[in-house]
Amino acid sequence: MSVTAGGAEPTVDAVAGRTFTEAVARLNARVACEPEELDAAVAEAVEEVSAATGTSAVQSAGVPSFKPGYPRPTYRIPAAAG
Repeated sequence: MSVTAGGAEPTVDAVAGRTFTEAVARLNARVACEPEELDAAVAEAVEEVSAATGTSAVQSAGVPSFKPGYPRPTYRIPAAAG
């Protein structure tokens, strides 16, 4: 599933066609908050979904959120003269 805009509903990218007893989810997000805040928000959301669906989840160790540094490109294309 994907969500590509704030406040948008998730869209289904592919349908599995069968029921699963185990799954792995990966979150790839660019958000305006500190990594610790994102980790806490994701953990809370997973707990809520698990409680609501009667499932359980385990977070993989060693997969923290991170904050990349400011981009410093090696090469720049000069602006066209106007």
